[in-house]
Amino acid sequence: MRVGVIGAGRWGRNIIRTLRGMSGVEVSCVASRNPATRDLVDAGCVIEHDWRSLLRHRELDAVVVATPPAMHVEMTAEAVSAGLPVFVEKPLTCDMREAERLFDLVAEKGGYVLVDHVHLFSPAYRALRARLPAIGSITRLRVDAGAWGPFRTDTPVLWDWGPHGAAFCVDLLGPRPHALGAERIERRSVDGAWGETLVLHAEYANGAAADIRLSNMLRQKSRSLCVEGPGGTLVYDDCSAQKLTYRPGGPDDTAAEAIAVSAEPALDCALSQFLGNVSTGAAGPDDLRLGVEVVRMLDAWEARLR
Repeated sequence: MRVGVIGAGRWGRNIIRTLRGMSGVEVSCVASRNPATRDLVDAGCVIEHDWRSLLRHRELDAVVVATPPAMHVEMTAEAVSAGLPVFVEKPLTCDMREAERLFDLVAEKGGYVLVDHVHLFSPAYRALRARLPAIGSITRLRVDAGAWGPFRTDTPVLWDWGPHGAAFCVDLLGPRPHALGAERIERRSVDGAWGETLVLHAEYANGAAADIRLSNMLRQKSRSLCVEGPGGTLVYDDCSAQKLTYRPGGPDDTAAEAIAVSAEPALDCALSQFLGNVSTGAAGPDDLRLGVEVVRMLDAWEARLR
């Protein structure tokens, strides 16, 4: 499959390296103004300075959008209108109305868009979902995510770190909680941008709840998900060597059972699923719908922070 990549920043470079390592996949075109991009790709790969020029390449089978969120919707819409499936970085957008308009356009064009909520594709997370019957109905999700930085002027902490927690909520508890809360615990200027610590809350009609703590001011990186139920707790810790554990006595149980999972990187899994869906015709609207619902939750939390 011949793939075009728009954007060669930090995550775009990861995507290019991953695609180049996949069997049966060729990065045939990259849109980037960075001269160093040439060193990332094969000699036959075309480098375009204008992303619209990339979309005019007739040989492409799919496009990856790996640019700042403010550009996602325009680029994705243009690609879909050109008849191309799109793998777009999270968040889909920071504007709910844009997300809904894009969903309608994709439905009208019969296109396919997958938003890279990368942790949903992790082998550890998928193993967690497979073990959910062991703990019974979910009563609570707890998410901790953050690091030192990044400090961005164009993407607030809520929209930078929040999509992962919101994606867990949508995937495990459903898209429409009946109550949401948000609190800003700390906020200060760092490197000309804002450092923040946020606590988000969601409650569902069945009694389940979610608590999410986000921060770009942590000295040690954190990214974990605890899923609690009457039969115990499953813990996915992306920063631990042991990615998945089961705690029969609850979240504080020290008698944790380690669950073996594949070491395949989550990004590899996400891109493999996207390209597999494109090649087999299994693509549908649900992948984009999840991305839209994540934007809906983040938009509601942002309103409460204001």
